[in-house]
Amino acid sequence: RWPLLRSEGTLQASGVKAGAVELGRVDGRWRIGSDADAPLELRLDGASLAYGENRLTSLQARVDGSLREQRFELDATSSARPPAWVDSVDVRRASDREAAAAATAPTVAQASPVAVAAAEQGTRLRVAGSGRFDPQQRLWQGLLAELRASDLTARQPAWLAARELRPSLRFDADGGLREALLQPGQLELLGAPLRWREARWQA
Repeated sequence: RWPLLRSEGTLQASGVKAGAVELGRVDGRWRIGSDADAPLELRLDGASLAYGENRLTSLQARVDGSLREQRFELDATSSARPPAWVDSVDVRRASDREAAAAATAPTVAQASPVAVAAAEQGTRLRVAGSGRFDPQQRLWQGLLAELRASDLTARQPAWLAARELRPSLRFDADGGLREALLQPGQLELLGAPLRWREARWQA
């Protein structure tokens, strides 16, 4: 039987470069215990983060609750975008396209073309949900209340959007992942619905 352990602390770093890792700014704090009902808290705020070619402009992550029951949120922005051909895909209803066109029609107060061209480009990712872990079964069951990846300017539908997804993860005695399961659900990919009855992976 493992002894009861507890850890808490804070992290502050800026201007760190180590190999492929770059940390412009990171502020974090944590509190965790090995007991399933011990308080669990994680706060992480970062800016200008990179691992090789993968870069994040900003990152905010939150976890609250306990190992048995948690709530989590993640918000991140990046200058990365999907392939250029995605911009040519438009699967919205005609009424949606007309509304979007009206909303972006030139007006006296509208920004100049130069200012529009200089607008920030990139991707925003948001994940929010909750989970429950059963230590006896070594089973984690989650609820992804929101999963969304979209353009920073929000001028078009999300590239990826889903709600109420129910994943579960089962671990072996050594903590390795033994099985992953995604209950029946639906997500929208480039505005088009994608449904499944069940998705399962086993080691």
